[in-house]
Parts: sequence; C-alpha cells; structure tokens
Amino acid sequence: MLLEVKPQDYINYLSSMAARNKRVVYPQFHAMISPKGRSLGREKLVTLAQDWLKGMGYGNQTYLLIFHKDTNNNHIHMLSSRISREGKKISDRYGKIRAYRVLNKLIGKDEKISAQKSLSRALQYRFSTPAQFLMILEKQGYIIARENGIFKISKFGPQLGTIDQSRLTEHMSVDKLSQDRR
Repeated sequence: MLLEVKPQDYINYLSSMAARNKRVVYPQFHAMISPKGRSLGREKLVTLAQDWLKGMGYGNQTYLLIFHKDTNNNHIHMLSSRISREGKKISDRYGKIRAYRVLNKLIGKDEKISAQKSLSRALQYRFSTPAQFLMILEKQGYIIARENGIFKISKFGPQLGTIDQSRLTEHMSVDKLSQDRR
C-alpha cells in the first residue's frame, strides 16, 4: 500500500521537531538560493542546495527543497528544523558568514581573488580622500580596518587584502580636476 504524503504531513513533522526543544525561539529554518536568471536549472539547484545544507550542518536533518521558476530568477527554498532528532539546536553561530563562505566554496568563487578585483576596480574611480575610496569598498560589503597606515580589507570574516595609505594618496585626484570645472 502506497501512502501519499500531504503538505500538512510535512508541517506536522516540522512542528514535532520544534517541540523537542522549547528553548529555541525560532525552531524552523528557511533559506533560499537564487542565481541570476536561468543560469542554474532545477537539478543543479537541488544538488547545490543539498551540498549547502550539508556545509551548514543540516545534512542529517530532514529538509524540504522547493524549486520555483515563477520570477526572473530560478530559485530554491530550503526548509528544515533547527532542532536535531536528539533535541539539540543546530548551530547558527556566525550563520550569515558561514552561509556565504560555504556557498562561495561550492560555486568555486575565491574570496581573495574577488577582493583583489574589487580593490583594483575601486582604484579606477576618482576620489579625493581615503574615506571616499573606502566607501566604494564598504558599499560592496567589505569591512575596512586601519592599522599603522595600512587598510585591512575583510569580508565574511577573514582578511582578504590590504592597501597602504601611501598608495591611496598616489591615486587621489585633488589637483587633477581643471580649474574651469571646479
């Protein structure tokens, strides 16, 4: 006899998992991966989502994957419980940082190379103060710390690059603008 699993069955299961640990405020887990356009189809998104869930500590959990193509971007929703079968909370420590790092690793994106490219592109802009330059990088999600005349650039936790203040000074364009334009 073949049993048909209904949506309410999934809801009941996740609710029963949540009941195993009343101390967890938000026991349900929901995340989504949405690549640009139709660059990834259903099968590749499912594989990516499964690998990402493993990397985030949800590999042994029961989870739902729901694929959509109802927007301009194919995307997949991932639903699970933040509570294990043993009643313990699955770690969400540094969740956002880990989420990006796991995803970047899975798609083969080297964070240091991306940071160097961002740094090179930012140096192509015209700026007259170090603060203006740093705002370009901060707008892209980088965190900058200054130490002994060196700007340390990080994103998703680790330091990804540096730039010396003297190099910024070389690129500043205070006197490059014409008097007529001023």
